[in-house]
Amino acid sequence: MSTTHTFTGQVTMYSSVASFPGPKVVEATCTLELADDQTVRLRDFKTPVLEDVNAGQSGLGLLSLTIALDEGATGKFNQADGSMDINCVVIFQFKTILKIPVGNTNVALALVTGSAKLPTVGTKDGKPAATDGTVVLVGAGDFEGDLDAMEGKRCGVVLEGVFDPPLPR
Repeated sequence: MSTTHTFTGQVTMYSSVASFPGPKVVEATCTLELADDQTVRLRDFKTPVLEDVNAGQSGLGLLSLTIALDEGATGKFNQADGSMDINCVVIFQFKTILKIPVGNTNVALALVTGSAKLPTVGTKDGKPAATDGTVVLVGAGDFEGDLDAMEGKRCGVVLEGVFDPPLPR
């Protein structure tokens, strides 16, 4: 039997794109499903739309940015020490101020409670899920998609917040 836990917190993004280095901080919510075998699945990841974002040397001016996770974000939770490792794809969708889609770029990464080397800030440490529900997950990967200005550049993510109810420890 699986249990459901609601995450509330923030996501901080960093990148090696000169015009979009970060930190960009937005509120985030999602649901984590924890199975009996300690497999986890993230779903319903939500952030507000970021306005007035510069997506590099695209010549398109300021854009809006929507951030999402693919629905296949799965991994493992270690109940003994609170560590977590979740493989996911972060999807960045850019639109013009008139809401016309410009393009998408994705970053495949593992969100971990260990450490990750993030662009522009160096190594960041995660924090295992605590008995009060707090957790910090970090990850980094390369942009891939149809925005040439971001292709191959690095992206880092810090997801920090609280699970309610707390994950079992």
